[in-house]
Amino acid sequence: MSASSKLTYAQSSDIKSRTWLAYRYDMKRKAIAELEFLPFLQDLLRERYQDNTVTVHKAGGDAQVWFGRSAAQVTQEPDYNCVLSSGETRQFEFQYAQSLEKLRFVDFKVSKVGKKKPRQPRVAHEDREFFYIVQSSCYYALLPCQWIMWHGEERGVPAWGNRTAYRVPVDDFLDRCHDGGQALAEVVARVESKNSLLAFQHKFLAMQDASFARELQRVVDEDALVKIVPGTLEGFYRVCHLLDKLDRSPDAPGVWLVYLASFFDPALSSLDFACWVYCLDFLNFRCERLSDNERRVLLGAMQSACGYLRRQFANETQYIDELNMPAIEVIRQLLFATNLYEDLVQDCAATWELELRPIQFIYETVPDVDLMHSYIERAQQPG
Repeated sequence: MSASSKLTYAQSSDIKSRTWLAYRYDMKRKAIAELEFLPFLQDLLRERYQDNTVTVHKAGGDAQVWFGRSAAQVTQEPDYNCVLSSGETRQFEFQYAQSLEKLRFVDFKVSKVGKKKPRQPRVAHEDREFFYIVQSSCYYALLPCQWIMWHGEERGVPAWGNRTAYRVPVDDFLDRCHDGGQALAEVVARVESKNSLLAFQHKFLAMQDASFARELQRVVDEDALVKIVPGTLEGFYRVCHLLDKLDRSPDAPGVWLVYLASFFDPALSSLDFACWVYCLDFLNFRCERLSDNERRVLLGAMQSACGYLRRQFANETQYIDELNMPAIEVIRQLLFATNLYEDLVQDCAATWELELRPIQFIYETVPDVDLMHSYIERAQQPG
């Protein structure tokens, strides 16, 4: 990732001191929820307006990608746009909580509730509402900003570093909630399954970090690492991993990317493929510009990755039926590669304008998320 991009995401106090991949991991948890709950919101609004043509779209700086690579992706826009048949647009901020059991207040960011002009009181936004989900109880609420201002008190929130929010008493909030029934319960279960897959695959990185820890301590010449293009896939992975930890970029990341692409082979093992995609991801986000040839090579590499994952997941019964450690690690490696691949799809389309079909839902590359989640749960049970 470029220095300017790192500055962009580091400006947010809740993600300081995190690595680029750790930041994206946290952003993806939010993206899973936003994308999965979107159709449910659309159904609610179609019922409210008695109009089946109502459409809801992701909006804001993360409408295309769920992580901030550039300043253009850092905005104050709401999370969803709702377009009515009349052409009128309504906006919705999205918030969710796992549970409210231990909370006394539900907090809403002041700037998202209302706007303030110098020497004047804050005025509630009239063009937007809050769409709130309580996952444990499958409750939902649609809250006008004016209602939040009436029922909330502007106070500091300890969990937010004492930043000011509108703090609405939980009892008042629950009076506005509705039971989402089976439809919402199914979405909540899907969100939880995908978050489980996300956490499971993320451990692959921790395992790799541990294996490189001693080698990282022995690095004495960082400049040599950024100059010489590795000659093998193993060499690429070793150097890219070390550079990532040192927060250094190759002198010519686009050139490295072209060389890396040549190491793809449909017969790669799941581990080697995961390492290849890791390198592709690392180099892509270190590029600030790409030549026409580098773009073509990157597009070809993405198409190769897509084909590889489709073939592997099409044969999922070969490891789903084997509850053993090698099989579970194959799953972890493929999910890790899938996680990075879907990030790359969004970034390549948004940043390099490559002709790739955008990802609509996180882990849509996995044919049966429920089956995969069930397998992982069973395989990790003791005994």
